[in-house]
Amino acid sequence: MKVAVRDWQRRGKIVYVIGDATTDLTSNAALQFEPRGQFAFETMVLEPTSTQFPNRVVLVRYELKVDAIALMK
Repeated sequence: MKVAVRDWQRRGKIVYVIGDATTDLTSNAALQFEPRGQFAFETMVLEPTSTQFPNRVVLVRYELKVDAIALMK
């Protein structure tokens, strides 16, 4: 992953991580993150159930973090 990020950055791209990758110890040890903000992602899904057939659609909202990966050398 580090090689790909470094290559994208050399091409002038800003590399973002969406989600909570900073809790992933393998990513956290290898990369430095710069917080850029948060956004909400809303979608409609069938009701989550494991005991009956889903019969309604519900709104689900995810709060996602956005971090940029600091320039690598």
